Amino acid sequence: LIYLDPPFFTQKTHKGEKDGRLMKFTDKWEGGRAEYLDEMALRLLQMHRILKDTGSIYLQCDQTASHYLKVVMDEVFGASNFLNDIVWCFSTSGRPKKPFAKKHGNILLYGKTAKYFWNDKEVRIPYDQKYIDSHFKDRDAKSGEPIRRRQDAGKWRTYYAKDGMVPN
Repeated sequence: LIYLDPPFFTQKTHKGEKDGRLMKFTDKWEGGRAEYLDEMALRLLQMHRILKDTGSIYLQCDQTASHYLKVVMDEVFGASNFLNDIVWCFSTSGRPKKPFAKKHGNILLYGKTAKYFWNDKEVRIPYDQKYIDSHFKDRDAKSGEPIRRRQDAGKWRTYYAKDGMVPN
């Protein structure tokens, strides 16, 4: 697995504080978008080279260059190996009058091949107790643990609180 959080092509100098230390980095590219994408392509080619056939890569970006990076990733990893564009929503950054607030990031997910590893039992978000108390009203007949029964797509399903939720 490779998780990549590269510069986002913001064309800005970023300043901040982390763990009591002042941080500063420049995300400016003199050659513009073409230079940025060339640099990203070179790095992605090397990542593709070292990734196992069962591997996957997650590339975190934002709306500044996500659509350009997807084209590069399609070329490097193959469009058929694109698995998802995960939208990471957040509530910070204020409320602009216009246009809509930019309150999400993108994570482009690709497998190296169709043999990529995925374990859906491991990718779960635990429910908080307040949610369990309000939504898991029934009990499992054998174990007595809280469950939720719900009809999805015409089929009754049983959800166990301990299993957590598949991310949306």
